Amino acid sequence: MKTILLKTNLITLLFIFVYVNLSVAQDTTYKYYNMNGREINKDSAYSYAKIFKQDRLWAKMEFLSSENMLLSEGYYLDNKLEKKHGTFKRYWNGTISNVDLYENNKIKKEEYFYESGTKKAQITYTSNRTLELGWDENGTEIPNYIFFREAKFPGGMDGWKSYVESKLEPLVATRSNAPIVYILLKFNL
Repeated sequence: MKTILLKTNLITLLFIFVYVNLSVAQDTTYKYYNMNGREINKDSAYSYAKIFKQDRLWAKMEFLSSENMLLSEGYYLDNKLEKKHGTFKRYWNGTISNVDLYENNKIKKEEYFYESGTKKAQITYTSNRTLELGWDENGTEIPNYIFFREAKFPGGMDGWKSYVESKLEPLVATRSNAPIVYILLKFNL
């Protein structure tokens, strides 16, 4: 009777062990991206992401494919990686560049760092205001520091549009028989 009970317990333990290991293995996936963040196949990937479950959250760690260097890491409430929750870190050349803190997909705090690793700026969001703090590279606080200000142009959007139109020369390409090219502009200041 004892050997039957022992065998039953061993089989049950083995089943639980296999089930837990298979469950954990299924919670880890890899995705591969080009330089624009579009998902592609592994062979031509600029970066890849390891996505896995950690406690109650889903973690995503993105690496530069050529060097296996960590580019970013963060946590989500869902496996589709749509609802940010917790810390999100970005790295530049292996050094932390900024850290964001989210609660239920709402940004609460941003921190930015110099290449040396010292804190450059901190932005804290509350329901009724935004607090911006900044430091020089020696760690001395900069009074009245403004980290982010929306761009403005004299005359507003109409002034900006008039300025751009006055500087563009649309027939330059036609006169030189240049091929048609589409350009996407992105600004990160």
